[in-house]
Amino acid sequence: MNISRVATVICLTLSAQALPGQTYRGFLGIPWGAPRATVEAHMKLQLTTAAGHYERYHASLDTLGDAHLQDCQVEFEEGRFFGVAIQTRGPVETSALLTYLTASLGKGKQSDKRSYQWILDGTRVFFDEDSFGDGYLYWYRGPINEQAE
Repeated sequence: MNISRVATVICLTLSAQALPGQTYRGFLGIPWGAPRATVEAHMKLQLTTAAGHYERYHASLDTLGDAHLQDCQVEFEEGRFFGVAIQTRGPVETSALLTYLTASLGKGKQSDKRSYQWILDGTRVFFDEDSFGDGYLYWYRGPINEQAE
């Protein structure tokens, strides 16, 4: 085995350890398109909205990284997992959430002082902080093989 292959294997191993259970084509190891039962194996769900083929549930996810979450909602279309919406309260928790995102996903594209986005293969992530310091994270299924930024 040559040196460059060894270095590649080490880098891939370290990056996999840095994001346990995370893939870009899903959220916290839960793949896009998974049935509700798969998501329920990871967190408790309570139905909040049902309209036609769309369902939204409050999820029992309380933290992401060091950020304490105010609210976490997961969304399904035709019974298949396709997105997560998260809120934090206050600048301390919002900063912790942004720290988690940049450590997990990289710098991202900053559209203004308090807004970031990551366009990854199969996933779109949007983060905004309001003038009160509250944070809003939208992590959704996106087109596969989209140009990653």
